[in-house]
Amino acid sequence: MKRKARATVTLRIITPVILAACLSGCAATKSYYEESVKRNTATQKQLDQVVDLSGLKEETAFEKAVDILRNSIDPPLNIVVMWNDISENAFIEKERLIGISGRGLSNVSLRTGLKLVLRAVGGVGDLSELDYIIDDGLVTIATKDSLPTYTDDDTDYDADFDGLGGYGDGAGGPKNITPIQGDQN
Repeated sequence: MKRKARATVTLRIITPVILAACLSGCAATKSYYEESVKRNTATQKQLDQVVDLSGLKEETAFEKAVDILRNSIDPPLNIVVMWNDISENAFIEKERLIGISGRGLSNVSLRTGLKLVLRAVGGVGDLSELDYIIDDGLVTIATKDSLPTYTDDDTDYDADFDGLGGYGDGAGGPKNITPIQGDQN
């Protein structure tokens, strides 16, 4: 009888402690998630800014073009290129010329400029197709096949995407999820 009473007392003490720890972890996860959504929203707003990309030239290297995109706004866009993936899977090097002129790009959204550079360098519909996602406020450029894909079952996420291939509009693709792949508009 003493043993059962001791076990009951122990459970009464331990259970609230365990419950509190679990709830604390859930709150931390929710807080991190909410902060991540805020960072994604801020990055989306950056991509919506109208910029002057007339400095892009046909002979601009891909790496330099990314720097021009990054620094076309203040604060600079938080962007990373997965160079190994792009080199090994798409055979695109940092030095590849973008092949498009910035003429006519003096009043465009940063998002449009990013899409144009990726299309010009990677081509759409071929082996070297490039895309990007926005995850935790970071724009990541890589080959389309190496980027994570999400389905309508990913209900824990909170933002739309449609990628360079138009996944989100009319193709039955994902809606209301994060990370955000490609273009929002």
